[in-house]
Amino acid sequence: ICAAMPYLIRARQCLVMHEVGRLKSDPKRYQHALNAIKYSTSLFPIIVSASQKTDVGERHAAALERVLIVLLVVNSLYSFAWDVLMDWGMMANPKAAFERTLTPCTLSETDIENSRVGAGHPSKQQRHLQDCSHACLRPRLRFGWKTSTLILVTDAALRFFWTMRFYEKAVFPSNDSYILTTELLEAFRRA
Repeated sequence: ICAAMPYLIRARQCLVMHEVGRLKSDPKRYQHALNAIKYSTSLFPIIVSASQKTDVGERHAAALERVLIVLLVVNSLYSFAWDVLMDWGMMANPKAAFERTLTPCTLSETDIENSRVGAGHPSKQQRHLQDCSHACLRPRLRFGWKTSTLILVTDAALRFFWTMRFYEKAVFPSNDSYILTTELLEAFRRA
């Protein structure tokens, strides 16, 4: 119950804000409901994991493990999507990103060299490269597209760090070190 409390509190806060948004006719109130769903997807793995710790038969334990994996994948994907779309404001225009993937976003070395000729205003090629680098991210990036992409990949990897539980005995000397590493990486991911 203690492990679930932070998620229950946040889900409740989101539902309260959704209701406030409904009363104020806020067109973006749905975001609070979607955020409540994100926190709810964290609750189900906690419940199944707690159930696994009870004395269940081997067959039931295997079924619970499969259910837990599905729930963890759903939670990780939903939470990662929330990070990218809502928290970081990326992929705000998926249509533009899709269109950019249909047209090549790379230029030959000759095109890049030609774009450097004539200082001052960016050339058409430079603007095309800039548009492509921001198509899937967002127009203004605080850290540049390379660092932003690295942050995205790191966040995705850390969202799925729970898969290390399958290699826990091979990688970590004890269950406590696995839990400590997981918690430290989660704190790093949130920073």
